[in-house]
Amino acid sequence: MIRIESDKRSYLRITGHAGYADVGTDIVCAGISALYETLCLKIEETAPGLIQINPLDMDYRLMLETIASGMEQIARQYPEYVEFELF
Repeated sequence: MIRIESDKRSYLRITGHAGYADVGTDIVCAGISALYETLCLKIEETAPGLIQINPLDMDYRLMLETIASGMEQIARQYPEYVEFELF
């Protein structure tokens, strides 16, 4: 199971594997991974080489909120494979 923890403002933690299908064919894992990679690529594009980002930056917060909301929707569609904890 994939476990996601987020406050949709400054924190996102993802662990595990969905187990929906074999590695390489797991659409649930691929969906979560694609959203996460999108966030990482956008952060790198916005602030190349930056190790830490400012969680008060509105662009970052909007990106994180959008990505986390997408992950939350996947968790609603596949609750036996993804757990989303909002805090």
